Amino acid sequence: MDRSIDINLFVLYFKLCTDFRETRRVFDLVLVKYDNSCTLMVSEYIKAGRPESSLQLFFELLRLGAEPSRFTLSAVIKACSVLGKLRMGCCFHAIVLKHGFHSDNVILIALIEFYGRNGQLNEMCQLFDELRELVELSIGYQDPLSSISGEECESTSFTTIPSTSVEYEPNQSR
Repeated sequence: MDRSIDINLFVLYFKLCTDFRETRRVFDLVLVKYDNSCTLMVSEYIKAGRPESSLQLFFELLRLGAEPSRFTLSAVIKACSVLGKLRMGCCFHAIVLKHGFHSDNVILIALIEFYGRNGQLNEMCQLFDELRELVELSIGYQDPLSSISGEECESTSFTTIPSTSVEYEPNQSR
């Protein structure tokens, strides 16, 4: 099956079918499971309030030899976050480090949410600092976290981010 047809078919099934068993049956019939379709299935289980099914599918895919992408890992970290599975989420964090995804924004945001939901503020603040450093390196300094209070964080680099602004004249080109 063509990749775009594969994904579009699953999106259609998720929108129209109220029974995930039918969507899962179609997914299981697809011989080549592209990362996009795997990530979509894992994510949709979470959206449907079935994070346990999301994790079960992920482990099935691993047994079949699938390599998790950053998007799939962020989805299963979210499932751990929703379920409050601190130990399993920490194991996924170790997988992230092993696979070299530790500087990926998508993964970092999922991990920040995971540690925050599970009351692990020190880890959460450390990841906030890593995300801030990545943003500074990749697009120049713009504070993406300025709307989040750093009061709970012990990290001084997070709570002392200087504010910057640039003013433009109305007719000045950017």
